Amino acid sequence: MCSKNAIILVAENERKLIGYSLSYILDKIPIYVIDKTEHLGDLYVLPKYRNIQTLRLF
Repeated sequence: MCSKNAIILVAENERKLIGYSLSYILDKIPIYVIDKTEHLGDLYVLPKYRNIQTLRLF
């Protein structure tokens, strides 16, 4: 899923969902000088797949 201000990425292993992340952009927050900031809202990977260094970009 992707929208103008948010994106959900999923992690798969052999066509099985093993994790996901949710990031979103917030407009200016008063304590920051910059206009927009990106926040990682959620991140989860099944325990048995953590610390495995594999990556494939689509």
